[in-house]
Amino acid sequence: MYKLEPANIIYNTAKDEGMPDLLAQMIVGQSMHESNNYKHKFAKLYNSPFGYMYDKRSRWQKEGGSKADNGALIASYASFADATREITDWIKRRQRKGQFPKDLNEIKVPMDYSKLLQDCGYYQGWGKYTKQQNREFYALGISKGML
Repeated sequence: MYKLEPANIIYNTAKDEGMPDLLAQMIVGQSMHESNNYKHKFAKLYNSPFGYMYDKRSRWQKEGGSKADNGALIASYASFADATREITDWIKRRQRKGQFPKDLNEIKVPMDYSKLLQDCGYYQGWGKYTKQQNREFYALGISKGML
């Protein structure tokens, strides 16, 4: 389906974890956006394509990696599949809290997903831009990584 092997792993894992096809594609786009098409050192060194910070409570993370520019430890994973399980578990927790739709098929375009992510605190964006501009930028990044 995807040309890059990590994208195939992420897509297939998202589908296996119950994400609908379109959302699985958006999760791939999100991972490509966050990791600069898997070229970022955190993706290479720590199998961390989503920009997650280390959390000792996570069942998917190993010990933290090096520090990010904000001083926090980067999440480290055994595989891209485990990193994907982290994000799908995050989505499922937000569903239970009523912050994501019960039917994930309602997420139809990258802007829908971008808004949900931002509203739930997944990303804030750059302070020099408005909330809407940051959503548009993130949605564009997601769309570039989709089929």
